Amino acid sequence: MGEETIGNDFKFQLGNGASPELFEDFCAVIDVGELGEESPLVRLTSLCDDVERYRAGLADGLEIPLQANFAQGDEQIRVLYEAFKAKTELNFRLVTKASPMDSFAFTSIVRGWRISPPVGDRTTVTFTLKIVSEVVWDEAA
Repeated sequence: MGEETIGNDFKFQLGNGASPELFEDFCAVIDVGELGEESPLVRLTSLCDDVERYRAGLADGLEIPLQANFAQGDEQIRVLYEAFKAKTELNFRLVTKASPMDSFAFTSIVRGWRISPPVGDRTTVTFTLKIVSEVVWDEAA
């Protein structure tokens, strides 16, 4: 069994949209919300049942708040902003730094963005990502 990880053991990456897709570290990111999928319950109970019956419905990707340090001219921040404006999808990965590398790959739309410029503190930009694909966990061998 491997060693437990902490948040700093991961890197967040943005795909370039090419084929084959290349991913680049998104180093401005300082916080990534929870990543995953959730299935709603579909009620299957009939008049002949003595208890409620359910099954899992279609998986739905979570919404992820992605917070980054704002730097003028940061190309990756600009890519997310432009994807929001154009309503286009982007590919992302969350990867472990250690080798062998585990990765969680997914496609998202950018649902929203906010910039926070507090006086006397760092300026951050927060994007709300909505996962629109499966989250594929590629487990390192």
